[in-house]
Order: sequence, then C-alpha cells, then structure tokens
Amino acid sequence: MSRLVVCAGMYRSGSTWLYNTVRLALLKAGFSVYADTESKYDAKGEADWHVVKTHVFREDLRKKAGLVIMTKRDLRDVAASAIRVGKIKHKDIIPFLNTTVARYDQWRRFASLTLAYEDIHKDKIEATSAVMQHLGLAVRGNAKVRILTSLLRTPKSKLAVEGSAKVKGVCITGLCLATAVSKAVEALKPPPKTASTYDPITLLTPGHITDGGVGTYLKTLTKKQANDICCAFSDWLDTYYVTVDTDIIPCASCCQAMCQVQEQ
Repeated sequence: MSRLVVCAGMYRSGSTWLYNTVRLALLKAGFSVYADTESKYDAKGEADWHVVKTHVFREDLRKKAGLVIMTKRDLRDVAASAIRVGKIKHKDIIPFLNTTVARYDQWRRFASLTLAYEDIHKDKIEATSAVMQHLGLAVRGNAKVRILTSLLRTPKSKLAVEGSAKVKGVCITGLCLATAVSKAVEALKPPPKTASTYDPITLLTPGHITDGGVGTYLKTLTKKQANDICCAFSDWLDTYYVTVDTDIIPCASCCQAMCQVQEQ
C-alpha cells in the first residue's frame, strides 16, 4: 500500500522546494514515487510513495496522509513574493494573507514537521537532512544509514552519491545523500517565461523563482504596507515567528510596538 506525504506549504514559502526535496529524496533512495498537485492527485496511482503538493486544506487528503510536512515564511516576504510573480496586487495584500494564514492553520494541527523559509534559505543541506530524517531515510553527520531493502534493487550507478560517499550493500552516509538531493533540487529550472504552463514533474511555473530571500519585502513593499501586515497579524507572528529577531525581520513584539505607536 502506498504511503502518502502531503506537502502543505504556505504560498511562496518554499513549498515547491519541499515538494521536490521529498520527491527526489525518495527516488534517490530507490522507491517508486507518484507525485502531483492536490487538484490532479489520483489515489490509485501505483507507487511505493505518493507525494502531493497543496496550498488548500482537504479533509480527504488529511485522512489518507501518512505524513504532513509544511513550510512557512515571514508574511511580509510572502506578500512581496506574491506581488513579484503577479499573483496579487498591492491592494490585495491583507485579504490574500488572511486566506494564506487560514489555510496554514488548518494544516498546522496535523503537521509533524514544519520548516521555516528562513531556515531553508540559510542552509538547504541541513533543511534537506531534516526532511529526509522525517521520511526515515537518513541521519545526521557521517553515520551509516540503512535505506530499506528497496535499495537492493537499485543499481549503484543510479545512486546519486557524491564526494567520498561509499555504497556498501544498502548503506551510505546520510550527509552525502542529503547533499546530493539538495544539489539535485537546486539544479531544477522553471520553464521559460514564454511557456504557457507549469512543469508537470517539478511543478515549477514560468517565472516561479524571483529574487527571493530573507527580508526582500523591503524592495517591494512600502514601509506602511509592511507595518500594516505586522499590525494585522501580530498574534500570528507572535506565535509562529517569535524567534525571528534579525535587523531585517523584527519579532512580533516589535510589530506590536509599531501598532501601538500608530494608534496613539
């Protein structure tokens, strides 16, 4: 029986990165994988693992899911990224984020792993390792790991193992496999901007990758728009981004202070 992984990431939060990381990690571990969007998902697909990417909550997927993995991101950067790819206009920011947060909260109760975009951006190999451990595929450091008996059917030439990794039966180093998966995901390219649709394998869309990063909202949003987001979602930020306290992304307490100043 296939095991279902739901990648229920917040919009513009690294959800496609998560989807491809899960998909490629399982493939490189020797499993057969059926992967698609929630709107096209066929539960009858024949494969060891099913991987589904979604931004909306579906109870049927929730019930079938063996694992729910999520991504989240500072809401100002979510809004800015959505504007850059043409998903919304500036006037739509607050309604768009209301929907985004509501959908996130629906899945959050069932997620067993949530990755912050900021952590993915900081160290993709570490984030990849966390995903793989959650799938039961690897451990940290140079410890040998057993990748289940499906690897016995996989020729060594098909294992994307780099550097000093050594294949011994079904054992390879977890760190090397995580590095290989991370590099494979980074090598994926979106369709050209002239293309009419998304890539059905990677789910990357034309113009999918912008000048993303941490704090890039500063290039896209006005100071008032950024502060309005902080005020409108201060409780959410206080709960889920209390540890984000860099100069670029203030913690929620700073956002609340901004609101108090504006109200006076």
